[in-house]
Amino acid sequence: MDLTQIYPPTSGQNLLTDHDLRALYRPPAADWIRSNLVQTINGSTIGSDGTSNTLSTPLDRTILGIIRDHADAVLVGAQTVRAEGYHLPSSGELLIVTSTGNLGKTTMDTLTGSGRVWLLAPLSHEKTVRRAVPTDTPLAVWNDRNGTQPGREIIATCRQLGYRSIVCEGGLTLLNTLVGAAMLDELCLTTAPIYTSLHHALPGRTGSPISLCARLSSLLIDEESYQYARWRVEHAAIR
Repeated sequence: MDLTQIYPPTSGQNLLTDHDLRALYRPPAADWIRSNLVQTINGSTIGSDGTSNTLSTPLDRTILGIIRDHADAVLVGAQTVRAEGYHLPSSGELLIVTSTGNLGKTTMDTLTGSGRVWLLAPLSHEKTVRRAVPTDTPLAVWNDRNGTQPGREIIATCRQLGYRSIVCEGGLTLLNTLVGAAMLDELCLTTAPIYTSLHHALPGRTGSPISLCARLSSLLIDEESYQYARWRVEHAAIR
């Protein structure tokens, strides 16, 4: 399927090759936190099956694969793992944020053999998580009792494990935790040409609203009117 670059404008051929895509999505710095989400034209992040799977396409998954290939690790919340099921990325590590250890049908038994998965848990829930998973499960704990924003603690824990380039794949609670702590550098957002009454919208959280400014880095469109945008977050925290 043809993929056309709309922004930034090009002076010549604007149909992208796989090589072009990989270059376009390469992080500009070694320490880089980006997220990747798909949504409908009315802002829902779930499709007719109650997950994002029915919003995605083979091309969207190709771009997701490229984003993952550029990352040291995929960061995801346990709620998303339970809802959508998860497999290890083809490269890099899988980091699952959880306060219960409940991964649903995606069990640690199916993941731990690779040595490429970590659970990340708050100190206040460490015992609960340890009781819920096999004893040999790699578990990293952050201190949620010191008054520091949890988003900062989560990323600091990732850094301590050696991961610098990270892609957060949701859910929205985890994403907003990172945004609220000014830890997100870039949002990769696919917009599907679909309207759905099943509405789980960005920013997807209750409580105090979060706002940030972003600048469009690139915009692509395919033959089915799917749009693929990269938004550079402005004024990200220095870390």
